[in-house]
Amino acid sequence: MSNYREMVRLALRDQNPQLYREMEKSGQLAPWVVQYAEEMAQQVTDLSMQDHAKANNLPHLQRLAMFTQQQNQAQELVFSEMLQFRALKSLPSQDETTTSPGLPTYPMRAAGSPKPGRTSPR
Repeated sequence: MSNYREMVRLALRDQNPQLYREMEKSGQLAPWVVQYAEEMAQQVTDLSMQDHAKANNLPHLQRLAMFTQQQNQAQELVFSEMLQFRALKSLPSQDETTTSPGLPTYPMRAAGSPKPGRTSPR
């Protein structure tokens, strides 16, 4: 989880340094980063667990490979979207720092399908 927090903190600092400084000065940065990182981790978990039932009948190594692939895809989707901070333009209100940021959920793409914006898989 601390890796997620550091990732969120650094991404916000790099993408919106003024907002980062304002949040830091007001004392909102640390709790917001914790909450946002927790939301990211939950999104990754939710996405990677979507197809676990399909894997129950697979041999152990195939199931492990499938779970790893799902985890990687989920992280890629969540990180690429949530670390852009598109919805965050100004200091979050007090309510936004104590409740869920209301972040969107993302569908998993099928293994081997192209990433969004690409015409063919790598």
